[in-house]
Amino acid sequence: VNLMTYPYNMGGGFEEYVERFIRETHPPFLVSDSYILYHDNRSNDDTFYANNEVIRRKALEADIGFMGFALTTGHKRPEPEASLRTASESDLHWQVNVMLAYGAQGIWYYNYRIDTGDGVFDEAMVTHIGGRPTRSYDFIRRLNSGLLANGALLLRLRSVGVYHCIAPAEPISEFSQRYMDGIIDGIKHLAAVDVIVAQFEERTSDGMAYVMLVNRRHADGVPVAEPSLATSVEFELEPGFRAELFDSESGIARPLHPSSSGLYHLTLSGGARALMRLSSI
Repeated sequence: VNLMTYPYNMGGGFEEYVERFIRETHPPFLVSDSYILYHDNRSNDDTFYANNEVIRRKALEADIGFMGFALTTGHKRPEPEASLRTASESDLHWQVNVMLAYGAQGIWYYNYRIDTGDGVFDEAMVTHIGGRPTRSYDFIRRLNSGLLANGALLLRLRSVGVYHCIAPAEPISEFSQRYMDGIIDGIKHLAAVDVIVAQFEERTSDGMAYVMLVNRRHADGVPVAEPSLATSVEFELEPGFRAELFDSESGIARPLHPSSSGLYHLTLSGGARALMRLSSI
């Protein structure tokens, strides 16, 4: 069942709507189904964050699963300004990695392959005539390869909190929290702009903490490697802690090493993620 999405409040607020759905239908999981990529490089990112935060929170409270849809195929709506674009490579990475940061345990792709004769739908991951792979297919193939490398670990993680590093003057979306130093054990200081900092714990309670960093930048028609989308993260660990970074292709955790000043540096391309494990020495 596809839920209505934030900001539709259904008369009692979006949170109450989701709570009532859980209470009356007892679903095994919830699905975040928020499509906010419009033409002319417009997107309502705050709506996407708010929707995922409410679904994350209510799924945790009910101890049920959380999955999410990524918009892949553009399609026209009766109101031209509400028509949706086909996701670029950076759009796809941003959608998927944001949902992972919010604790999603499954990813689906909104992918219609329908020839309505009136040009309502763009081509999907494969062409309508001939079934040939499109650019979207290749984008998703590479994206999924990285997901599979870390998939077993991601399924063992439980979301603890999601925080946003944004400019002080920038308003934050409803239900969201700004990152503040001290909120994650082991991290003494972290500085970044346009980055999501997500905290996880392993369900097996091995005493280790996990942190996922996601670049909030993405754009219409722009690849992940576009230099203008890149952002950097600088952080310092508390004494007695170490950090490991999981390779996105092999899934292997490798030690991170600080600079001579004791700071760690990471660069994230457009919509990209980095998954770290923090542990005591």
